[in-house]
Amino acid sequence: MQFFIYLYSPSGMPSFYKKAITEYEKRIGRYGKVNLRLIRKEKEWKKSLTKSEEGWYIVPGPSFSSEEFSEKITAWEGERRKEVSFYIGTEETGESYPESFRPFSLSCFRMEGPMAAMILAEQIYRGYRIIHHHPYHK
Repeated sequence: MQFFIYLYSPSGMPSFYKKAITEYEKRIGRYGKVNLRLIRKEKEWKKSLTKSEEGWYIVPGPSFSSEEFSEKITAWEGERRKEVSFYIGTEETGESYPESFRPFSLSCFRMEGPMAAMILAEQIYRGYRIIHHHPYHK
């Protein structure tokens, strides 16, 4: 299965977040694929939202445990989904998601987009490690 993480970040992404996400992309490679799409222009962001029929947008609030998230991944795979898309906007874009999108929380805390993208990649990796009964830490 493929995971797409659309990140709206007009100011770009700090290199340490890019390095961490790249590392998780490599680790996830044995189970699936994660694609980070960094979007810096508002026009492109709006276009990406209209392309997808459904998706999850990241909001602060109660979140899934790692085990619950691994069950969610298993359910998506059971539905034979080829891809799952997550959208990480800014406070300014928070109200403009299509009706077919659903909220998804990583934490009760509000965090900047690049950090949320890194944590989401880490959670996808952790979920697959749990599904396959592999230890999380190397």
